[in-house]
Amino acid sequence: MQKLRSGNENGSTLIELMIVIAIIGILAAIASLGYLYYLTYARNESAEVSARNAYKQAMEFCIMEANCAEITDVADLGFTYPTPPVIISKISTDESVFITSEHTQGTRKYVVSSLGDVSYEDK
Repeated sequence: MQKLRSGNENGSTLIELMIVIAIIGILAAIASLGYLYYLTYARNESAEVSARNAYKQAMEFCIMEANCAEITDVADLGFTYPTPPVIISKISTDESVFITSEHTQGTRKYVVSSLGDVSYEDK
């Protein structure tokens, strides 16, 4: 014996609720992918900005001291390190200064040449 709905009963069926939950799940999946892309982009930008700042500090040091060869570590520049996930290192050959920077969870490694050109390579 099947009960028929009377015209004044309100509510939703189980199928309708399942459809709403499925739509919410799809929207959440799309949003999480966008958020992950944003995080990667922000981490890479953080590494690039850190490399540029370290390069500026190195150039100021070279002008003031008139000798870039004295730089043995980025710490010699008086550069305050950014948040711990960003790794900054220096590669020096004679009078040239190359600064490298990467975020531990990013996807790119940035290199600033002695001319100030920024390039990157994917990890």
